[in-house]
Amino acid sequence: MMATAPASPRLRVPGKVVILGCGSVSRCVQPLLLRHLDMDFRHLTIIDIEDLRSAIPATLQAGARFERLQLTPANLARELARLAGPGDLVLNLTWNIDTGDIVTVCREIGALYIDTSVEVWDPYSGDAASPADRTLYARHMTMRERTRHWAGQGPTAIVDHGANPGLISHWTRRGLADLATELLKTGDQLPVPLSQDRARRIEDLLGAADWPRLSCELGVKVIHCAERDTQISSRPKTVGEFVNTWSVPGFHEEALWAPAELGWGTHEGWLPPGALTHPSGPGNQICLSQLGADTWVRSWVPTYGTIHGMVVRHGEAFTISEALTVYDDTGQPTYRPSVYYAYVPADCAMASLHECRMNDYQLQDRYRVMTDDEIISGRDELGALLLGHDLTGWWTGSQLTTEPNGAMTNDRMYHHRQELGRGRPSRKGQLGRHPRSQRAHAAPSAHGDRGARRRRTSAHSPRLRGRAQGLPRRHGERHGPAQEDLAW
Repeated sequence: MMATAPASPRLRVPGKVVILGCGSVSRCVQPLLLRHLDMDFRHLTIIDIEDLRSAIPATLQAGARFERLQLTPANLARELARLAGPGDLVLNLTWNIDTGDIVTVCREIGALYIDTSVEVWDPYSGDAASPADRTLYARHMTMRERTRHWAGQGPTAIVDHGANPGLISHWTRRGLADLATELLKTGDQLPVPLSQDRARRIEDLLGAADWPRLSCELGVKVIHCAERDTQISSRPKTVGEFVNTWSVPGFHEEALWAPAELGWGTHEGWLPPGALTHPSGPGNQICLSQLGADTWVRSWVPTYGTIHGMVVRHGEAFTISEALTVYDDTGQPTYRPSVYYAYVPADCAMASLHECRMNDYQLQDRYRVMTDDEIISGRDELGALLLGHDLTGWWTGSQLTTEPNGAMTNDRMYHHRQELGRGRPSRKGQLGRHPRSQRAHAAPSAHGDRGARRRRTSAHSPRLRGRAQGLPRRHGERHGPAQEDLAW
């Protein structure tokens, strides 16, 4: 008789849970809450601008309430105070509700809070004086200024914690731990063997969970949030329709309105043309005077190998790069990796982006998010790709597939060590091509000759290239990436 794995314990929730939004992310989260929360689901409320009761039958059958409601600056405080109170949880899965406002209200009513991004009420209102004004860095600085004078203890608020930004930070930390463990295990096989002193430092930093100094000691220079989505729908995209696998307005804003944002490493000795720095705050980021959708980098994911992804604006470029910064006694940064997003969306989304460009960057009148009943094949691979260390490349993340008998499922984690090129970057500044035999599975040899190792170092920061539309038309190219991070 085959033994079955014990069911994971359910989390006891004595109070109320309020979910703001019933879009694609919310509909993915709700089954998880039903599965993992031990609560009276009559105390679960979902609100949305549209009446989407028909999209969540299982949640409603469990006892949850649905309420059609639009939150505005005028009614936010009143409605949240009606829906939640001390010890309750507000889960914000909407877009364009000002994060500073809602965090403040939750603090006043004593409610716990979590969201997936830092938002404002209307990102398209007014004219930004500079591309830097459209960055998430600027939003984080505004929110910090609002909360700087808060006194005493209050309810916890976790911002920027979805998949990426969010889960990608945990994968980054797991990748650092696994990379350190691998180096301690195989360090004597390196072209330049790991010294006893360095091995002892790595072991001590790993034991202390000192992630910034461990990342520095490991020699990590660049972290990609590397993602490729290959999901295919049974319903082809039609003319005048934007199709995506997640929020269409959210993707439009970060790809075709916002500039490319990058966490900028201390090893980067220069700024690319058109780069802008920030006058206040930790200074861990730059942005480019060009759109994220027009800025491309070469990266890697396990199944498909080399990808050319867009450096669209994402919160992890700020949070991970800040979290992994090492400071000296005077408060000056001595180490920080570059962190940024390398995103290849589904083919239907790429075609939709191109059509949107042809329409002078105006969002199509019709748009839809692919649902599970129409996705016929494909997968989404998303992970943290650590670059620049002794083993060259190390990928940790998730591989999600719709295939019921596939070898990869949505609850398993994969750790890939991959050598990203054997030689100099191409003239386009991209990482060298993977030999086909190295792309198939994990852990190819990463131990080339010392000269090759020195040459590969210059390839750790792929060239950013592109052209701005709707931003100052500066053509920026570089040999260095940026950073992405999140709360630890």
